[in-house]
Amino acid sequence: MERVDKLVNDILKKWNPLEVPSEIAEDEYSSYVTFIMKYSQNINSIYLCLKKILYFFIVFVLIVVCAKGQNTEYRKSQYPS
Repeated sequence: MERVDKLVNDILKKWNPLEVPSEIAEDEYSSYVTFIMKYSQNINSIYLCLKKILYFFIVFVLIVVCAKGQNTEYRKSQYPS
C-alpha cells in the first residue's frame, strides 16, 4: 500500500492542481493521499475524489479573494445598487 500512496502523491505533485511552489508540492499533497485512498475502489471514485479536492480549493480561494476585497468587480456585480 505504501507504494500506491507514493504513486498517488507523485501524480498530485506533477499535476499540482493547487499550483503550490514545486519545492513544497510533495509535502503539500501527501496530506491528501489518505483521503484519496479511502475512495480507491475504482478509477472513477479516485477521479471524483480529486475533482472534489479541486472544487473545494477553488471555492476556498474565491472566498479568500472576495474577503480581501481583491475582486471588487465581481462582488459589485453580485449586489447591484
